[in-house]
Amino acid sequence: MGPHAKKTHNITTSISHSPLEKHICQQFYREIQQLKALNYFSCNIFPFHIANEQYTSVGYTRTLKSMGLTAGVADYCILMPYGKVAFIEFKRNERCKISTAQKEFATICSELGIPYYVAYNSQQAIDCYYSTNSKDSKDTLWT
Repeated sequence: MGPHAKKTHNITTSISHSPLEKHICQQFYREIQQLKALNYFSCNIFPFHIANEQYTSVGYTRTLKSMGLTAGVADYCILMPYGKVAFIEFKRNERCKISTAQKEFATICSELGIPYYVAYNSQQAIDCYYSTNSKDSKDTLWT
């Protein structure tokens, strides 16, 4: 086996051990719903997935863009009391970098004072919210 085949095999092997981004999103949503049911949060939160990764025809993509579909918007938005909002972008692993459009969206969030996180698993996303809200707010969203 030549060095190229071995390198390809190593990349394939290492990637196959990382969960797909959609699986991380599904796990995050399940865990958030379970935590809400257990009254883990001191207030109600409303997380929702932003379906920006749809594969559609060119014509329908144009229609979606004319309706405001924007590249780079994070995977999840979480609405919280008192007008608070935050965004989470999930990645499979730390080798997966955010795109230029995602960086631009993160910059917009920063300029508007909206928290934006990149997370590699659901627990990391929950931990980001916990640490940020407990430091920045008297009204902690977590119990």
